[in-house]
Amino acid sequence: MAQHLIITQAGFENYTGMLGIHEFVDGRSVLPVEGLHANRIAGAFESRWEDGTNASPAAQLIEAWAGRPATVMHMPVEVEDLTKCEIQGTKWTLEQLEEIADKQGIAGLREVAAEYRLKGKSIPGLINAILIACGGKPALKDPTPEVVTVE
Repeated sequence: MAQHLIITQAGFENYTGMLGIHEFVDGRSVLPVEGLHANRIAGAFESRWEDGTNASPAAQLIEAWAGRPATVMHMPVEVEDLTKCEIQGTKWTLEQLEEIADKQGIAGLREVAAEYRLKGKSIPGLINAILIACGGKPALKDPTPEVVTVE
């Protein structure tokens, strides 16, 4: 019988959205997940069934072979901080970004923004996004607010 799948992987415990054809809210599948779909999701993300058993395909193989529940060893995972302001020793200020905008226009700001994997359609929006990525606060009022996306 199919059960709800619960994602337990660090950083995804509260995931809300779609994984394949299944919707998740706060890390729990909205509908029961069966067979191949469960194996794919649990193979990519550390997961458990709603009854608490490990949903990993590897754990299922070990349980079938050993005849007892598999134990999972947790290993620390280092995640790159994408919001770090200092990329190759460069730290941006509002004045520096305004100077780039004055001399090179939006194309120059887009080059700087690409270092932070940001995109935008306006100079004030890009300047604000870069400053926020540097841990600061937006400094300019953007007359045409936009969503600056991370790739």
